[in-house]
Amino acid sequence: KGLEGIELAYDSLLKGKSSTLVITRDGLGNMIFDGVSDEYESEGQGLVLTMDLNVQALVDARLQDAVDASGAKRGFAVALVPQNGEVLAWSTVPSFDPNAFRTLSPQQWKNHLVADAIDPGSTLKAIVMTAALETDAYSEKDTLYCENGEYKFYDRVIHDFHKYARLNFLEVFQLSSNICAAKIGVDLGRKTVYEF
Repeated sequence: KGLEGIELAYDSLLKGKSSTLVITRDGLGNMIFDGVSDEYESEGQGLVLTMDLNVQALVDARLQDAVDASGAKRGFAVALVPQNGEVLAWSTVPSFDPNAFRTLSPQQWKNHLVADAIDPGSTLKAIVMTAALETDAYSEKDTLYCENGEYKFYDRVIHDFHKYARLNFLEVFQLSSNICAAKIGVDLGRKTVYEF
């Protein structure tokens, strides 16, 4: 029985059909094997993944290096084919030996990459800013007013980690300005941002 991830999602495909064994016991309680029902157990179907072992090994090594260098408690990485979303590599640090998962707590083998809620803000900044350049709505030389770190947007207040007065387009990305990225997104409009 698949517990999570691919194995859980495709459990009915992978496990096949169950079968019935008819077993009789003799007077001493020993089992006598009588046979199998007409619906013999199916082995289930196979599933081919798009994972690439070479890319996986590289991602595992680089992620471990990054976690070690930064002193982070945990790290996640995924390598995708951008044209179709195929997963080439999927890595989490710390990892675990899947053959020994029974000796670990569920928290230790939990797949944090998909199970944890992670704020996608900085990821979306790259998409918004790419859209701004690709549509010629902005150039690398444009500057934006950063509201000195606090920007009221409808009923919310958007903050930057540091208070900036003005940043050029590249600095918005380099310094990860939430305020300026939000302004760029509003300028582009939801249709353009969604398409990108």
